[in-house]
Amino acid sequence: MSEKENYNTIPMIEKACQVVDVISKEGGEAGISEIARQTGMSKSTIFRVLYTLQSWNWIQKDEASDRYRLGLFFLQAGKQVAGKLKLEEIARPVMERVAEETGEGVNLGTCFEDRVLILENVKGQASLLVLGLQPVFDLYCSGLGKLFLSEMTEEQLHDYFRRMKPEQKTDSTITTEEEMKAELQQIRQQGYSLDNEEYEYGLLCVAAPIRNPEGKMIGGISVSGPVSRMKRGKGVASIQASVLAGAAEIEERMGFRL
Repeated sequence: MSEKENYNTIPMIEKACQVVDVISKEGGEAGISEIARQTGMSKSTIFRVLYTLQSWNWIQKDEASDRYRLGLFFLQAGKQVAGKLKLEEIARPVMERVAEETGEGVNLGTCFEDRVLILENVKGQASLLVLGLQPVFDLYCSGLGKLFLSEMTEEQLHDYFRRMKPEQKTDSTITTEEEMKAELQQIRQQGYSLDNEEYEYGLLCVAAPIRNPEGKMIGGISVSGPVSRMKRGKGVASIQASVLAGAAEIEERMGFRL
């Protein structure tokens, strides 16, 4: 390790990482003596590290054998990491089919630091309006974003509006907390979200959530296109059905549905 890297590390966190590493390499279970032998740390230090990790459910102790094993945290975190790694790959063919059905562009997005981050995009019919969109959107004025807002508690939503201070992008943009509460209630009831020229004039978006087995939203897909074409073509109802079916199929392919 270089002098700079050594300066930037936190000794006790590094010790905790060493303990977890030993347990992992020992098949997910190890005793204090084994950890001490492999790390060179004192048993008292290891005990303190293990005690702290136990309080966060990172480590569990088998009272009968007096050994420690990786906790449920790592199982849950592993599922999330695996899900993220597979999501874009699994979603792509479904998105291509939805794009073919609707004739419009399809986005796959997730929530990152209070914004929608687009992970994947499948282009539909050529449209300068849609092609000019950015890969990051505010939550309050996008179809995918409002889905994530609908997952928030009232306290979290209040905090979001306090921090973000929504701006009026178009005449249709929802900028007040009370208006948004009514909008989110409707989204929860219908199971999908609309951005009806709230982000940009002339743009319509239909979005549906992708949920894990615990019901937590890990992402979503949306279809975006010009209002005139989406309403006059196959119709918004038909597009809603395609988006909802696509999200459900992605959940099934991810193993989230029986």
